[in-house]
Amino acid sequence: MKLKEFESKQVISSAGIPISRGILIKDLNDIPEFSEEKILKVQTLSGGRGKAGGILPVQNQEQTKHLVGQFLGNTFLNEQISEILLDEKINIENELYLGMMFDTTTRKPVLIFSEEGGVDIEEVKNIKKIEIDY
Repeated sequence: MKLKEFESKQVISSAGIPISRGILIKDLNDIPEFSEEKILKVQTLSGGRGKAGGILPVQNQEQTKHLVGQFLGNTFLNEQISEILLDEKINIENELYLGMMFDTTTRKPVLIFSEEGGVDIEEVKNIKKIEIDY
């Protein structure tokens, strides 16, 4: 199962893990007024959205409306975009990567962890994989 970021944040939050506060935008009218820098994140199932220009800092409502108008309803990374996350900007002390996948060969879930962040995670050499025997 693949999840968009806002969907995975809902799952993580329901487990009691703190997450950044964001607003899901499906329409230009969903954009609130704000004065502190936020991060605009195009919601897609594809990887590499940051390098492709789908994660951008925004300073105000006007700039956000302009960018959201460019993405909503248009194709980005071969997907039609219907949601954008307007997220709070947080200072990152240490970025880790945690993921879960299903190994079709062993037919078991696998937890994937790295002490390096998620950008270009496919190229990281020190990834720990833990097979979950359920």
